[in-house]
Amino acid sequence: MLLNDYITTDRASYRLAVIKSFESQASVKRTFAIDDAILHQLDAKAFPADAVLHFWPCEPTVFLGMQDSRLPHFHDALAVLQDSAYVPLLRSAGGLAVVGDPEVMNVTLLFRAGNKRPSLDQGYQCLTDLVNQLLRPYHQHVTTGEVAASYCPGRYDLSIAGRKVAGLAQRRVGDAIGIYMYISLAGDQAARANLIKAFYARGKQGETTRIQYPDIDPEVMTTLETYVPALRALDSFSQQCVNTLVTLDEPYVNYMAAEQVDYGDYLLKEHQRNQRLLHKEEG
Repeated sequence: MLLNDYITTDRASYRLAVIKSFESQASVKRTFAIDDAILHQLDAKAFPADAVLHFWPCEPTVFLGMQDSRLPHFHDALAVLQDSAYVPLLRSAGGLAVVGDPEVMNVTLLFRAGNKRPSLDQGYQCLTDLVNQLLRPYHQHVTTGEVAASYCPGRYDLSIAGRKVAGLAQRRVGDAIGIYMYISLAGDQAARANLIKAFYARGKQGETTRIQYPDIDPEVMTTLETYVPALRALDSFSQQCVNTLVTLDEPYVNYMAAEQVDYGDYLLKEHQRNQRLLHKEEG
């Protein structure tokens, strides 16, 4: 069981909303606004579902963490991304840079905890278990543990055969919990890793920093396609996630459009944060 252990409802099963969108570089900021709006509405018991699966692949974007903004030559590092036609975006969950593009799936699992509140590790385990149940028919599984030479390394890196394919982050608002995952489905993972390697090299320029930024080795990362070609497509992966959760928990499922979420106030905050940190003048 995944969420049944943590969601308290007086119905036969919990209500699951599924949101799917493909975000352009111009619209990608709204994904974090949507998730923040859902978290606050879940916490206030004002959202028309108990849990949400939000799938949001996007055009080439590098999602930066707040620690990235503390690089000694941050604006020089941004030029590396912009020269590579990637849009930089500061995110509200997670610590360091990750890459998004049309062959990387971004997923957020959001829910309101009931009487039994999961710990941070248990929250991460919910999404890890979902991935492993999805992979079971293909005789593959992910293991958790930091891959130090990957980009955005963390205790809940997900690896197959020792190579990282996904990373997780988490954000909580009251009783509402959001677990964020990027998973590289296909494409040139070495190129993604080398882009972030160049970003940090330009951002540090040999200086010693208080924050430990990763020394990236592209060989420690790969794509899901390497092991499960059948899940390389965005639609196949997202539908298998939904099917797997339905099989395990048997929730009531409702598909929603992103536009049905009232996220306007949160989008303004995303614009303000990114304007302040990404576009201010150096000095």
